[in-house]
Amino acid sequence: MENSIYLPRTGLVITERCNLACKLCAEYSPYYRNPPHASLDEIKRAVDIYFQCVDSVGDFSVFGGEPFLHKEVYKVLKYLCQYIDRINRLMVLTNGTILPSEEKLLEMLDKFPKLAEKLQINISDYGQNLSKRSIEIEEICNKLNIKNRLIKYHGDDLFCDGWVDYGDHSQKYFTEVEIREHAKKCNFRKNIYSNINFLDGKVFFTRCGRAFWRKVLGVTSHDSKDVILFPDEAKPEDILELRNKICDMINSEYSDSCAYCNGMCDDSPRFVPAEQFTPDELRNIKSKFMEGKYNG
Repeated sequence: MENSIYLPRTGLVITERCNLACKLCAEYSPYYRNPPHASLDEIKRAVDIYFQCVDSVGDFSVFGGEPFLHKEVYKVLKYLCQYIDRINRLMVLTNGTILPSEEKLLEMLDKFPKLAEKLQINISDYGQNLSKRSIEIEEICNKLNIKNRLIKYHGDDLFCDGWVDYGDHSQKYFTEVEIREHAKKCNFRKNIYSNINFLDGKVFFTRCGRAFWRKVLGVTSHDSKDVILFPDEAKPEDILELRNKICDMINSEYSDSCAYCNGMCDDSPRFVPAEQFTPDELRNIKSKFMEGKYNG
């Protein structure tokens, strides 16, 4: 197709609810006072608009938060099957704390043969103190012949050498040259990641979770390239405009958000993954941040 849009990676953030409270969460789930939790109708609307704008996608990931905390997660996967020919790989990203339903997974795999070819469950393994069901989830996947990956985030030889701190939103780069050079090194930008985020009944297509959160906080109030608001109802002229905005987004070398970000760069400082907030720390953190302050 002429002028077709292919995206290497898109994540569908169906919920920010999580049963862990990780200090360096890249999606900022612990920071929300009332974590966004999209309804099935909102998710369907977002998916339909996305696939009206995007012709094909490499990895389409369903995640959170913790996606298995969303009671409609299996219906979401079923709904995505209507677009399965345009998805190279459909992934679910879990923190290894909740067992998926064998019955519901098997039902889906039987009903949608192409899903069996394309589904993969990635399990972030933070060790048995946190990811208590990670091994069991891996066993369920193997039993049902679902591709899976156990990603090690504990002990030695950590995946990506550990986590990056995205929580410091102070400005770090000031000139256009500095921001561009920093952005060039970020793997999220180099590998063209994108998200579908939900907040207060609105759907946003975003370049990354960090750009979205800075928009929520008002840190980057003039950043329009990395956060695109989907309309409630997409008319043909809306789709054309959205496609143009998405092309501008994926072709831009940097955005205002990059000036405030450590980035996922090879030389970004690394930290121990999944260190947990204490209950007192969590209460204090939530009191500092107000969600829903988007000024688009």
